[in-house]
Amino acid sequence: MLGTFASASFLLSAQQPDSATTQKAVHKAGPQSTAATPKAASRTPVKSAAVVKTASSRTPASTGSHTVAARRAVSRSTWKSPTYANSVEGDNVDGEDLVVRRAAVDALGPLNGSVVVTDANTGRILTIVNQKLAFQSGYQPCSTVKVPVALAALSENVVDRETPFHLTRRKTIAMTEALAHSNNQYFANLGEKLGFERMSYYAKMFGLGEKAGLDIQGEQPGVLPVTEPKSGIGMMTSFGDGISLTPLEYAALIGAVANGGTLYYLQ
Repeated sequence: MLGTFASASFLLSAQQPDSATTQKAVHKAGPQSTAATPKAASRTPVKSAAVVKTASSRTPASTGSHTVAARRAVSRSTWKSPTYANSVEGDNVDGEDLVVRRAAVDALGPLNGSVVVTDANTGRILTIVNQKLAFQSGYQPCSTVKVPVALAALSENVVDRETPFHLTRRKTIAMTEALAHSNNQYFANLGEKLGFERMSYYAKMFGLGEKAGLDIQGEQPGVLPVTEPKSGIGMMTSFGDGISLTPLEYAALIGAVANGGTLYYLQ
């Protein structure tokens, strides 16, 4: 594994085109042998990883005194999934890279989540930790949706990397800092400028709302809304409202970013 570049992304549970350049930015690549020549022969193999963590559930509180029997309060938490779980139970490791899997399992630790690691230059899956969770229909992506939003805005020339956005009268921010600090105001503004139709076009181009794998048994697609969410396009492009993203979909998306623009079917 020495000498390779690894890119990781986290899900919390979390190009209408007008130029030939836009059309070439991302394309689906079909079935490919794991020994196939990468798009650029001199490129060092790139690994991409997607991690999905489910939100925690609160522990019900209890009240009581020496004269009144203790009673357990009813939890009103909206979280349905526990923070901690055995995330490797039931996984099929046949054909996986066990060195990569060990690293992924160690990174996830006791958390209830899933890790998908792929070779970004071929779409080959190296490991899927917690396959039962990874194959489900996903979770609201929250701030991880900002990656495809940024790519859509750049492709449509809505902004460039240095275009200043005024947060206040005295404070401006550009894309690199907005991504680094996950600035919701910035990405809500990009959504308003892009509009729902253009944002949906790019989301589909990056594989949102469809299966990311090639005949992977049990895989479910994520969800991409067909109409603008009631909360508005700004909430869709800053928090992922209305979208459900799977670990496999996000691993494929980040792989396309890492390899320079080819969205492979995972296999």
